[in-house]
Formats: sequence, structure tokens, C-alpha cells
Amino acid sequence: MLIAALTSLLTTVPTATAQVEIDANDTKTPISRNLFAKFTEHLGRNVYLGMWSQIVLNGEFAPRDRWMNPENVDRALQGEAELYKLPNLPDAPNHGIAAHWSPSDGLTGELVKQGIHDVQNVTVGERGGALRTGIFPPFHRVREVEITLTASSAPAANVTGRIETVDGKPVATATLAFEEAESTQTATLTAPDSTYAPGTPYRLVLAFQPNTKTAVRRVLLFPSDHVEGWEPDVVRYMKDARLPMLRFPGGNFVSGYHWEDGIGSLDNRPTLPNPAWGGTLEPNHVGTGEWLRLCELTGAEPLICVNAGDGSPEEARRWVEYCNGSTNTPMGKQRAGNGHPEPYHVRYWEIGNELWGRWQIGHTDAHGNAKRYGEFLSVMREEDPSILFIANGGSAEWNRILVNEATEPVRSLAEHTLPGSHIPNDADPEVVFREFMAHTDAYDDTIRELVAPMVEAGLTPLLAITELQVFTNKPDLPNNSSLTDALWTAGIIHAAIRTDGLVEMITHSAMMNHAGGLRKERGIVFTNPVWWTTHLYADQNGVIPTGRTVTAPTFSTEGKWLTKREGMLYLDVEALLSEDGATLSVFVVNRHPSESMETTFTLNGFEAGAATVDTVTGDSYMARNRWDATELVVPKTEMVEMGGASLARMLPPHSLTRFLFSRKP
Repeated sequence: MLIAALTSLLTTVPTATAQVEIDANDTKTPISRNLFAKFTEHLGRNVYLGMWSQIVLNGEFAPRDRWMNPENVDRALQGEAELYKLPNLPDAPNHGIAAHWSPSDGLTGELVKQGIHDVQNVTVGERGGALRTGIFPPFHRVREVEITLTASSAPAANVTGRIETVDGKPVATATLAFEEAESTQTATLTAPDSTYAPGTPYRLVLAFQPNTKTAVRRVLLFPSDHVEGWEPDVVRYMKDARLPMLRFPGGNFVSGYHWEDGIGSLDNRPTLPNPAWGGTLEPNHVGTGEWLRLCELTGAEPLICVNAGDGSPEEARRWVEYCNGSTNTPMGKQRAGNGHPEPYHVRYWEIGNELWGRWQIGHTDAHGNAKRYGEFLSVMREEDPSILFIANGGSAEWNRILVNEATEPVRSLAEHTLPGSHIPNDADPEVVFREFMAHTDAYDDTIRELVAPMVEAGLTPLLAITELQVFTNKPDLPNNSSLTDALWTAGIIHAAIRTDGLVEMITHSAMMNHAGGLRKERGIVFTNPVWWTTHLYADQNGVIPTGRTVTAPTFSTEGKWLTKREGMLYLDVEALLSEDGATLSVFVVNRHPSESMETTFTLNGFEAGAATVDTVTGDSYMARNRWDATELVVPKTEMVEMGGASLARMLPPHSLTRFLFSRKP
């Protein structure tokens, strides 16, 4: 009886209720669509084996000690040996074999340097021999893979390119012929029509004929559906979201990056240690031309961050000239020779990255940063006076020194918001979630504090949030792969909207695999929940904030980890009207960790005929997608006919909902 009574009581507890009133006649300062942008850098598998569709890990045959931290390579090889069934992989670098390649018996290897390139010399006897490396070809998507091999052979001989299972069963084979003079040959590896389980590991084999000596310099393996080198799913996701802006090439990476290493033919691009991230190699396959082509393909506006770490103002000036100069300029002529006669007209340039951080190459203090800003800006602006510059901002005091000491006026201050790394793994996840929600509620105060030095100096205040993500980096806490990042990022966007034009852009970190939006694991591209925040805000036309009144239950936080705040509404609401007045987008974050909210929406000044309702949620604020379960957190879409000025909806807990209202004809 007691249990039955308690059960009845629990099931009859009323759902929390809320009211939202939107006043479309009360319009505010229009926002920029660049609040819904993304950032990427050369880190981990963000670019290589990520957005870039080439699938061989070490196609340039770099030796183990080319990595900044070779011990990271050793750990990786141990895992790859088991995954791809290549037991001699960890020991191969000790026997003249490039990292991530495994030799067969009877093969002798020697690594030599020829100019800026590494060459894998291979000698085989009467039984022949082979090199193997692990790969994840997307056979769940396409059957053809293009192999490109640069090599020479004495005497002239064939090299067989083969994809095989990890048990050695051949799947696709092609033969390439080489002579004593080096050449580059391309062939197609075609897998038979069959069912291929997504995420299955395979091996690429380079098999050499008996009694030959072969010098192998490069091997590339692209799925046949690549889009000018880019992963087709990445291009599709970016286009579908109408991504407005993409920041590149870093990040910490850019403070040691010299852009001229990444232009022109691959034969002129060196393979180098990644200067910022020791576990990553930089083959320079993706440089200025590739990044800007991705922007052209997807409609994203580029934001280039320049090397103000160990780079020079003159180097930055040449970069501007390469991107924006006419063919009558030396760098513009070089750009044309590399296949792009027309200037790219890159408008946004950020001078330096996190120069306040002691981990940063070229770290300096606030006074040094102010000096560098003036030096870089003056020569870059001489090259192109139309450039919109972003200064390397930091704390309010850092910004004050920058604004007061820079020899050139500051147009905009960069801000990186990456909270949570200090939170211990044994913290209560719900407390952490609530404090991340409180952090967004207070973030508009942070924005005003950061731009206050510009106001004090009589400048028009402007902030560019060029890196942003939940940064706990702990799997048992709300993190950047979980639904929490999607809701938190929506809250940061709302805070920016509330500041009446103080924020010109938010480039959320990062595009792929470095948390952020998209993931690619085992050859499968899928979404982190936060991608759908990017998509829902970017794929709508609203840019004019309108008035809104919200009545809802409230909560408070103690500020143990992030933010102490009282009386916060569980519903975080913003509305955006399109410039033509045809659509009204209403975004609602239900910040309650466990309760739905029965909510009545009333529209004033906008007679809606219908609404499209998109909801992103999961089984908890910790929900995430995986390579083997890619749709646990994706938008659920409904069409709703409006019967009047009001609409009642049940908002799930820990959810983001977009109501896209169309004006009644």
C-alpha cells in the first residue's frame, strides 16, 4: 500500500510550467551571422586523418625522431600493432623503417634524406617483400580508393598496391610500374561489391618484386569521392549548416607555423615536426590554398590567424599579399602560378594566438603584445588597407595595456573561453553541469568587462571570441563531446546577443576531432552534439534580436567550480527576426538537468502560419554520439500549424529547441 501510494504521488507531481512572450516589434541591434562560426587547427586528427580525406598516417615516410615527442609515437605503435595485427610495428623504426610502417621478412630498409624529403629505401631478395600500414578506408561509403605512389626502382620493376584485411585477405589490388628515374604513378584500388562493416580496420600493402631496390618517397590514398582532397561528409555538413566563417590554421600551432611551407607543389613542401603539438607531424599537405578552397566550396568566410610568435611582420605581410594581392605583385604572381589567379580577398586577420600563455611559442607580456600588434598591423595594412584586424586579447588588464600602448588603434579584441580544466574528475557531474549553465548566464558581464578598456579609451568596443568550448577534458564529467557543450555554447551565443553588438564573431573550437563539432573515427564521420548548435543557429535567417519576456522556475549555484549565481531562469530564450521579416527564430535552452518544462509561447507583432520545431536532447546532459552509434543526439524535427498567437510545447530537460516561425501570408 505504501509503495503504491508513493508511486501514485510521484507520477502525479505536476510538470514545471513556463511562459515565453516574444515581441517582434521590439527590435534590437542586428547581430552578425559570424556568431555561429567554427575554428580549426593542425592538432591531432583535426586536419590529417580528419577533415582531409587522405587516409595513410605517414605517407611521407618520416622517421620516428621527426616527431617532437617520439615517445608518443611509441605508444601509438603499440596500439596499432594490436589493432592491425602487425606485431613487428613497434620495433620497425629501429631497423631503418619509417614510423607506422611494418616490414615483412626478407625486407631491408634504410631511411635517407634527399633535400627536404625523406626516402624509404627498400631492398628485397629472391622472395620479394612488402611494407604494411594500418588504414580505415570508408568502404561502407565508396568502393574505389585512389593510390598515388612516388618512387623509383633498380632494376625497373612493378610495385603492387594492395588493401587487405588484418588477417591478410586481399580486398583490392593495383600494379604501378617504376624505372630508375623517380616518377609518380596513380592507380585505382577497387573493392568488390559486398557488405563492409563500418569501422573495420584494413592494411595498405606495398609489395615489391624479388631482387629489387626501390626508393619510395610518398604514398597517398584518397577515397574516390573526396572533394578536392576534403572529406565529402565534412563539406556536406558545412554546406548544410551554411557555416558563415572558419578560423585557421591555429591555435597554438600558428605561433610556430611558417605559411610558405604549405603552398605550391607537394614536392616543395617539407614534412616537419608540429611545433606546438608533439604527437602530431606536419606534412604541409594542407596549407593556404587548400584552406581557402574549402571556404570557397562551402561558402564560409575565412579568418586567418598569423604567426606573431616566432614569425615576423614581413612574413605576415607576404601572406596578405599572397592572399589579396594582384598578379602584378610578387606573391600574387606566385599565387596565380599555384592555380588561383584571382585574389582571395581575405578580410579578417587575427594577429597572434594566446601570446599571454607561457606554453605559447613566442610568449610575451602585455607590453610586448602591444608592441607586436602595432608592428604587424602597420605593414599588413600597407599591403591591404581594407583588412579587418583582430588583436590578441586576454584579461581586462592585458587588454587595457594593449589598448593604451599599441601604436595602432585596436579594432577588435580576441577572447578565448575554455573553462573547466581545473575541475577534478570526482566532482559531482550535476553540480558541474549546473555551473556551466550559470557560466553562460553571467557571460555577458564577462564580455563587458573585457571590452571596458576600449570604452575607456574612446574606441568602439568589439570582441571576437575565436576559441570556445567546454574544457573539462574528463570523460566522467560534462565535456566537449557531450550534450552539455551544445547547451553551453547556445548559452554563450545568447549572452553575445544580449550585449547589443559587442561581439562580432564566435568561432567555436573546433571543426573535427579536437572536440568541437564533427568527429571522424575509424573512417566514419559523425557529429558531436555541439555541431547541432552550430547548425541550428547558422541555418536560419534571423539576425535581428527581438524583445522577450520569460517566466519560469529558477535555480542557483554555489560557485564551487565556475560560477556563483542566484535566481537564474531554467529557460534561456532568445529570438531572432529575419531582415525581410518573413521568419522568426526562437531558441530555447531548458537548463534543467532532469525536468521537462511545459511552456506556452505567445508571439506579438508576428502572425505565424506554421512553425518548424527542431529539438536536440539525449538521455542526459552527458549524452554523446559514437562511431558505432552516430545518432544518439541529433535534432528531432516536427511541423506545427499555428492556431493563433500562442503555442504550447513540452520542452525536454537538458535540451535546445529552435522554433522557426514563418509569417502567415
